[in-house]
Amino acid sequence: MTSAEKKWLIVTSLWVGLIFFSSTSLAAKYCERLYQFVRVHLLPSMIGMSGTEGVLHLIAEKGVHFTLFFTFGFLVAHLVHGSPWGRLAKIAVFGLVVGSGSEFLQSFFPGRDPAIRDVVLNLVSAALGGLATLLWWRKKGRIAWKAKSAGEII
Repeated sequence: MTSAEKKWLIVTSLWVGLIFFSSTSLAAKYCERLYQFVRVHLLPSMIGMSGTEGVLHLIAEKGVHFTLFFTFGFLVAHLVHGSPWGRLAKIAVFGLVVGSGSEFLQSFFPGRDPAIRDVVLNLVSAALGGLATLLWWRKKGRIAWKAKSAGEII
C-alpha cells in the first residue's frame, strides 16, 4: 500500500466513523436542531405552508444520506483497483455494507428507525459518488475506459 493510499484509507475510515455516528440518537438530535434553525431563519416564508413541512424535512433527511454516501463513494474510489466497472462494483458493495451497518446500528438507538429504503439510497449514493469520480478521472486522462463494443457509451 502506497503512502497516498494509506492517507485515503485513514480519511475513508474517519468518514465511516462519521457515517456510523450519524446513526445515533445524538446525531439525529443535532441534525434536527440544524434543520429547525435553517427552516426558521433561512426559509421563514415556508413556515405554515400546507404540505411543505414534511417535504422539506424529507429532502433534508435524505440529503444527509446522499451527501454522506456520495462522499463515501468518492473516497472508496481512491482505494479500489481494477477496471472501471470492477471498481464501480466494489464501491457499490462497500456502500451496501457500510449502509447496511449504519441502518443496523440505528436499531440500538431510541428514536431511530432503520429502513431498507435508506440502505438502497446509501448504495445508490455511494455508486454515484464512485461513478462521478471515475468519470472525472477519465476526463482528466487518469484512467482509460475502453468500450467493449462500438455501441457502448462509456
